[in-house]
Amino acid sequence: YANSAENLRQARAIQDSPYLHLLFITRLYNAAVKAPVIEPVVNEYVTKYATRPDRFLAQSYLAHTLLRDGDKARALPMLAALLPHDAMSNSNASIYVQTAGAEAPQAAASEAALRAALQQNKDHGAYLRYVLAFEVCRDRLKDLPKAKQVLRELLQQSPSDDGYTTSAVDWLLYNSASDDEFKADVALILKTRRDNVHMGNLRESIRTWQANSRQNKDYKDKAAFVAAELAKADQDPLVKAWIDQRSSQHGPGGPIREQLRQPATFNTLNDRLAKALLITQAEFYRHYGPQNDRA
Repeated sequence: YANSAENLRQARAIQDSPYLHLLFITRLYNAAVKAPVIEPVVNEYVTKYATRPDRFLAQSYLAHTLLRDGDKARALPMLAALLPHDAMSNSNASIYVQTAGAEAPQAAASEAALRAALQQNKDHGAYLRYVLAFEVCRDRLKDLPKAKQVLRELLQQSPSDDGYTTSAVDWLLYNSASDDEFKADVALILKTRRDNVHMGNLRESIRTWQANSRQNKDYKDKAAFVAAELAKADQDPLVKAWIDQRSSQHGPGGPIREQLRQPATFNTLNDRLAKALLITQAEFYRHYGPQNDRA
């Protein structure tokens, strides 16, 4: 990495660009340079490109370099300041929580910082809630009801099509305090599934949980309940249509998506689902639909 960084330094001297500058910062970090080496390069980037979103990534490399150097006093507030803008790069939120400490006052401060970040950083809402629920509320505060509530907020307010949401589904269903709580969480998950039926991992997460749990003597009754509720949910016209349309490459899906684009259905969709529908149909018409429709 040191040789790579040196070549990038020389390339920048010939003709600089945001791409080369940020790549130089990345290679300096990879080369394990000390903070006094990387800090002026980061500060230069932030000054020159003050409106670029990736300036927060540059600052993240500096914060992590400070941590590597043992300068927690500077690194911790720098990480906290990054959370409202870029919580995910270099696992900023998780590293912040780990660095802040596990004692009750420290965990409470981490909770406050993550909740404050959530007010501004909507794009990283699923990740922030994942870290808040598991690393802070469950593991440090030992507050399971609070952890569950944060995961329910993840499903309601910031669902994602990845492990943050599928982990929330699994943990909620495996850790219910009562049958009523379990049934309420199943209902919430199925509603989130319908509202975000275009997210394949999210959509199948409860089915995967049911398949994995039906042979477990402690969960087989709950798995049977989920199977029955899931069978009903799959008959919802929107869910059934989306599953049947498959993808932009599936020829019979084109007419199904056209039906979903009719105002009676389309006007009921949330923005995430409406956007996914339109993009899928656009790709169908551009690449896979009948020749006459590709004009």
